[in-house]
Amino acid sequence: MYIILGSPYDKMWMLKGMFKGQLNLVSYFVTLISFTASWQYYFLVLIFAFQAFGNIFRNTSIETLEKATKILLVLHIIEMTLLSTFLWLANPMKFNLYIIGGFISPNPIFWFFPFMWAYTIGSKRGKLPWESIKRRDYFIGAVVFFFSVVEMTLLGNKWKTFYLLDQFTLLSFFLNIYFLKFIGRIAGKINVRKHRRIGKFFMAYGIYSFIAYMVHMPYEWFLFVGLESITGITFPYFIQVALLIGFGFGFSTLIITVSKIVPKKLRRLITGF
Repeated sequence: MYIILGSPYDKMWMLKGMFKGQLNLVSYFVTLISFTASWQYYFLVLIFAFQAFGNIFRNTSIETLEKATKILLVLHIIEMTLLSTFLWLANPMKFNLYIIGGFISPNPIFWFFPFMWAYTIGSKRGKLPWESIKRRDYFIGAVVFFFSVVEMTLLGNKWKTFYLLDQFTLLSFFLNIYFLKFIGRIAGKINVRKHRRIGKFFMAYGIYSFIAYMVHMPYEWFLFVGLESITGITFPYFIQVALLIGFGFGFSTLIITVSKIVPKKLRRLITGF
């Protein structure tokens, strides 16, 4: 599709710069095994890897899991610090952030702490870490959010993209942790019976939620670029964002609706659910 449609449809092809947009057996094979045909496909690598890791840790004691989680937290902070330092000091003219990201995003090493943290929480089957939030958490969260926005703005202007900046800097890591606490807290406060409309909205996709993640790119991008090409209109940035979100929700809802209708065996063959 990328080769047939050309630019700007192929913007989602992460390794395009490495192969100069040329499709051959090498570029096709590397793109296939690295799951870099689109930005979010790297998550498939992580699912395969951590499925294996999950089986390894199945009989591990809670104490050992907690110790491993703490060690991985320290290592993850070191990783994010090194990446942040690189992003601040490196010359954008000498490095292609998309190529670098193609080998960082699907690398389980950079996701081992989140996996182990979630695995440990699930194994304990007790109180979730975001069920209680102290006042200082709101203050710290606000401070981290402020400096993360500053960092995103400065580094985004430097690298002319926000790719990698949303997950692989030290500030973005801490921001994700705090937002997870706040979102978890809000979700825990929602009484499905009392707030039926809100609960219905959040649970609309249910077990099919992962489909929304997997199909939102590059298809919504294809639709958006096609719309601009057909109409000849270059939409303002905020309208671009709104259209992309709308296409993403619409396309995901269509796929999930069809998934619920088709026979169960066929659905599982296609989606895995």
